[in-house]
Amino acid sequence: MEKQIRSQGKEEAVKDVFEILKNDHKLVKNLFQEIMKEKEKNEEIFAQLKSELEVHMEAEEKHLYPRLENEEKIRELILEAYEEHALGKELMGKLEGDPLDEEHWLTVIKVTSDVIDHHIEEEEKLMFPKAKQIIGREEQQSIAEAVMRQKQVTSGAGEEGMGKISKEEIEEETEEDTEEGESI
Repeated sequence: MEKQIRSQGKEEAVKDVFEILKNDHKLVKNLFQEIMKEKEKNEEIFAQLKSELEVHMEAEEKHLYPRLENEEKIRELILEAYEEHALGKELMGKLEGDPLDEEHWLTVIKVTSDVIDHHIEEEEKLMFPKAKQIIGREEQQSIAEAVMRQKQVTSGAGEEGMGKISKEEIEEETEEDTEEGESI
């Protein structure tokens, strides 16, 4: 039975925690792709990317990783994930804080995208399958609810749509690019 939570005045079914995180991964990959496709610094998309990454990483670090970090069969992956998050945050900080010329900024965004892609691949192919074996369905549901609440609190859900590119717009553009022969 799926539980319900309130989101922006609407009832929404709480998804599987791993599906929630995979959807975040897809959005982040699409935002990186959109920035690199434009071949110039886009403050609006970068701000959304940074926000999405911060919210996602905080939710994982607060609700999923602590549950798994003492499980021997997955401990090494969790410790590596914490380090990859730290590196991602450092690179995002460099992109935001340092006065980089356009070419250097785009180079750093590409490196950051590569680091995040590697992290996503390890989570989805190695960590999540092992985590599903360790964490029972009820606990997965509980973690999913906590992740959704955390995301609502840290993302400022009331501000959604204000000057941001919507998830639907990014997904539509990615689908169009894929249809034109570009890969994600």
